[in-house]
This record gives sequence, structure tokens and C-alpha cells, in this order.
Amino acid sequence: SAARVNGKGERTRQAIVVAARAVFERVGYLDARVSDIAAEAGIAHGSFYTYFPSKREVFQEIVLDVGREITAAVSHRDEDVAGAHGANLDRANRRYLDTYRRHARILILADQMAVVDDEIQTFRLQGRRKHVERVTETIRRLQDGGQADGDIDALTAAGLLVAMLSNFAYWSSIAPGEYDDELSARTATTIWARTIGLRDRNRSSA
Repeated sequence: SAARVNGKGERTRQAIVVAARAVFERVGYLDARVSDIAAEAGIAHGSFYTYFPSKREVFQEIVLDVGREITAAVSHRDEDVAGAHGANLDRANRRYLDTYRRHARILILADQMAVVDDEIQTFRLQGRRKHVERVTETIRRLQDGGQADGDIDALTAAGLLVAMLSNFAYWSSIAPGEYDDELSARTATTIWARTIGLRDRNRSSA
């Protein structure tokens, strides 16, 4: 039936994405070949092109998928507690660092490719802009409620804090083991809270 064909096609497409990610993580983007991806996926070389015009498009899809996971990591969750701003911030920072570490190889490749690929550069810029916008809104909400320093420019502070965390995630992934994961997460939250003058009796250092 058509449904079965469509379902099989979607499974094949997903198998290509999974295989491509494995190949990219193993040999990098530039050295990855479509034939390597097809072999990893267990399909004929020509079958790859039924789903993607080139390795560039499948790489872009992987980057978009990772971007969506990053967005989910830093977004509000059901586990967030109203008023416990420090603890909520701590959980969001930990989710971000954990997610980055899980996808570090792809994110590092994406940053490298962004130099020569305008679309990937756009993906990365859009993702960062959304992250900064969310943090800006959070800081402004806290300022309006008298729970953060009203003299700090929310947008600038958000840009600086996001850059700090993402750059730390990048370099600590390039040279893993240099920093303690638990201490890194706790210190990041302390720096964020002090930077914005967070006033929260419930702030957790756990």
C-alpha cells in the first residue's frame, strides 16, 4: 500500500540521517563521502539521492535537529518551579551543557562549516539569536518583578551570558576532562545569578 511505501521511505530517510551523523562524527564533514553514508546506512549508493541531493542537505538536517534539541534544553519545562528562579536557571544551564556535550562533534563541525556555508551560518545565528531573546525576556521579567538588577541592560547581559556558556561548552568539548562537569554547571549558574543581581531566596546551588 502507499502508506507502507511512505513508511518504508521515511525509515530509509531516517536511516540515512543516522548513518550520515555517524560518518560525519567519525571523519568530519569534508572527508565524508556519499558512498560512505550509503554503506553505513546499508543502501545502494544511488538510493541516497532519492532522499537528499548531496551530503550538504543531510548535514543541514542534522544541524537543525540538534538545534531543536538545544532550544528544548533551554526552554521552560514542567519541572520549573514558580519563583525558584535560581534553581530553574541552574536546571536550564545543566540541560544546555549536557545537550551540547552529547552533540559536541556535530556542533563543532557546524561552527567550522558556517565559515564557508551561508545556510549553516544562518541556522547557527538564528539559534543563537533565539537563545539570547529568551534569556533577555527572562531577565526583563525578573527586573520588572524586582528580582534582578534594573540597571543592567537585559539584551547586552543576555548576549554576554549566552556567549560565555556556549563558548565554555565549545572549548570544554574540544579538550574534555579539563573541567569538572558538576563544578562547571554550578559555577555557571553562580556567575549568571551574580551578573544579573538575582534576588531569589530559593536559589539552589545543587
